[in-house]
Amino acid sequence: MSTGQMAAWTGRQVGAMTTHQIATLAVGSLAAVDTAAISGLTTDQIGALTTDQAAGLSTDQVQAFDTTQLAALRTDQVQAFGTAQIQTLSSGQVHALTTSQVAALTTAQVQRILYGLVGVDFCAMDVVEVSPPYDHAEITAYLGNRVVLEALSGIAWV
Repeated sequence: MSTGQMAAWTGRQVGAMTTHQIATLAVGSLAAVDTAAISGLTTDQIGALTTDQAAGLSTDQVQAFDTTQLAALRTDQVQAFGTAQIQTLSSGQVHALTTSQVAALTTAQVQRILYGLVGVDFCAMDVVEVSPPYDHAEITAYLGNRVVLEALSGIAWV
């Protein structure tokens, strides 16, 4: 199926596809589908997306997902998202992500998100890390330190 054909599809047509059909689509095919049609994907269809297909979704398409659809994303799909896709999520959408999905973000992705906050006027910040008994190598403590440093540097930059 060509990208041009998929661009004319409605949410009902996209929703009628089987998970096998979704998984076998060419990587760029879903990029042509409009956001209203993408919001017609079922949780099973979202789970069937390959990581390349998830990475190919536009920021508008990711923003069109409701909280149920976001919760259906696999950890590797969230990790495949670019920083722009993650930055466009609303606070309500971010709360729909599970702990394992958020933990899938790499340090570089988190830093890019923080760099995107430069110039944003915010007055509070909170960093939560793994309980010390479960973090015997203090990895999350070091990452938490880095997040705070980057955030404070962004505030000082303005």
